[in-house]
Amino acid sequence: MESRSSRSWPRTLAHRAITQSVIATDPDAWVNESSWRKAAPVASEVRRTVVELLSGTPEAESLLGRAAVSAGAFRATAERLSLRLPDCGELSTRLLGQVRQAEALGHGRMWLGERYAPRAAEVSAADLSPRRPAGPAPGGGTDAELAVIVPVGAGSRAEGRQRNFVAALLAAHRQTLERGRYRIVVVEQGPEPRCAKLLRPLADDYVFAPNRGPFNKSWALNIGAVRTPGQPYLCLLDGDSLLEPHHLELFLSRLRTGDSAFLPFREVVFLDRPSGDTAVATLMPGAETGGLDWSELRGFSLLEVKGFCLCVSRSRFLACGGYDERYRGWGDEDNEFHRRLVETGPVTRLPGRLVHLWHERPQMTGQDQRRPNAHLIGTPRPAPPVRIGDIDKYRPEPDVSAEGEELHAQHGQ
Repeated sequence: MESRSSRSWPRTLAHRAITQSVIATDPDAWVNESSWRKAAPVASEVRRTVVELLSGTPEAESLLGRAAVSAGAFRATAERLSLRLPDCGELSTRLLGQVRQAEALGHGRMWLGERYAPRAAEVSAADLSPRRPAGPAPGGGTDAELAVIVPVGAGSRAEGRQRNFVAALLAAHRQTLERGRYRIVVVEQGPEPRCAKLLRPLADDYVFAPNRGPFNKSWALNIGAVRTPGQPYLCLLDGDSLLEPHHLELFLSRLRTGDSAFLPFREVVFLDRPSGDTAVATLMPGAETGGLDWSELRGFSLLEVKGFCLCVSRSRFLACGGYDERYRGWGDEDNEFHRRLVETGPVTRLPGRLVHLWHERPQMTGQDQRRPNAHLIGTPRPAPPVRIGDIDKYRPEPDVSAEGEELHAQHGQ
């Protein structure tokens, strides 16, 4: 008699193969350029093998196209493929090897909700404006235990990013945790304060840090930490996130009971553009405030992300020397800080997932296909003492006009 695992392998492999087939051709799956460049050729091989197994007809491509946007079509296509696999030993073996390689290189998954359907209209920052909270935390948040630090930067053509920033802050207000127990700190950087009018009313502390060069997330987080000495706990939150209503209460509870550093997710789901609008629409006037309905969303996941939303005690943050401000442009600063945290004690990863709101992806690699900070990986930090969070760090830089502006827009987080 066949074992349960031997009976179920065709369905498991078919599901994984259809996922990689969708990833191969969907631009929204390109959430990390360096891993995507490695995984994309193999994912394309998976898709070709799947088409061959599905008889290699034009209908097979049509099936995969529908499977990319419909949970029902995905299941039906996967079922059709699973029925073919047991009778195609050589092709099935080839497919399994390709899928394993694509998954190892890309670290990606697909999320496709049962009720996913694109919204008819996009949601803008202006659509969210009437829902803005009345003001800051009681007492200005100065007696709060938790500082929620959100670094932002928006180029001149980044209206969608500004919408995301507003949504992230509104979600930080939409919490079960009493408002007086946490403080929202926004640190904007760039050539000029483009987001101040939108974000200042949503923050207990809005800071503008002039920077005409590439975005420096490390510096922004350090500025936020330096400016909140009264808060013993920190939540370092990317500006394209969308917290669920229970999150801050959970974060603070764990921090207060001794979990001094943790990542409150196992995967980050990078929503496609329609799903980003669906998620943000939960914050519009008249919407229910119960949080996200995952059955309506679609996106592509990254596993083992080291940043995006990190909760840490202030003492642990400072013991690591804060973030390394040598990292400018896209990537690797979170990985470096995570390594520093691990050297000082445990870093817990909680179950669950967080959403990343859609935006055009920034430039992640240079002409040599290397990330901007690749040369810093594994190098020692400057010898202490090192001053962190100096808001005037880049003020003396000369005006680089359009070139610096473009660099900031490309590398902004």
